[in-house]
Amino acid sequence: MCQIFPTLKSYKQGKSVGNIPVIKDAISDGGDDWIYEKHVLQDSDVQIDDLDECLSDFMAFDFGQMLHSFVLRMKLPETKMKMFAIEDIFSVKSSQYPRKESESDTSGTVRVISNSARDNGVKGYSNLPASNPGNVLTLSSTTNENKVFYQDQPFIGFPHLVVLTPKKEIVCEFNKFIGLYFVGAIQKAKRGRYNYNSKLNNKEIKKLMISVPVTNGNEIDCKYMENTVREMMSEKIAQLIIEMNRLTGTNQEGED
Repeated sequence: MCQIFPTLKSYKQGKSVGNIPVIKDAISDGGDDWIYEKHVLQDSDVQIDDLDECLSDFMAFDFGQMLHSFVLRMKLPETKMKMFAIEDIFSVKSSQYPRKESESDTSGTVRVISNSARDNGVKGYSNLPASNPGNVLTLSSTTNENKVFYQDQPFIGFPHLVVLTPKKEIVCEFNKFIGLYFVGAIQKAKRGRYNYNSKLNNKEIKKLMISVPVTNGNEIDCKYMENTVREMMSEKIAQLIIEMNRLTGTNQEGED
């Protein structure tokens, strides 16, 4: 009873109890009940942040659909190719996951990479320090899709997430463009080969053979991979700008 009186007193005075504001309302036979959230007065005035969130979500989906629909006019230049086992090029290890639970936090800045096959594997953000380096590839060993992603930033990785770190003595110029080429090569090599009955575990990943461009000296041709992906990305961006201008009624000079 000693805890009830301060609450009743606060109610009569219209004061908050701790961080909980007092709400003077009543229950009725019409459906109002004792659930606190049902009686909270919401601020329903739309602010710029509310519009920004829904607009960003829509544009991310819409532009993503556009990018997938674009047909690239370029063709890959002919070059010499060679088969490599992934372990010849990458160090294959399971993700480092902090013992402390790494729940996503809207105020966090460190990416939390899950076993998801969407959104580059990003589940959310955390305030904990990153436990894995950036400039690596990731893929899950627990899902059917086993989607491969390039991670440009240090991150926290879920258990069962496999991290492929390039061996500097083999691929000394590894970057976003080269990483994306390897993503495509690995995706192509494992397509249709793995599922819940035949899982892509660390051992299988190490032995998986991928086709990689090489120089006449049989060294991995980093320049070829980088230039190819750069050109493809530039063409997609150019097509996206044209489509954006069409949708917004803006010409190439940015005038209405």
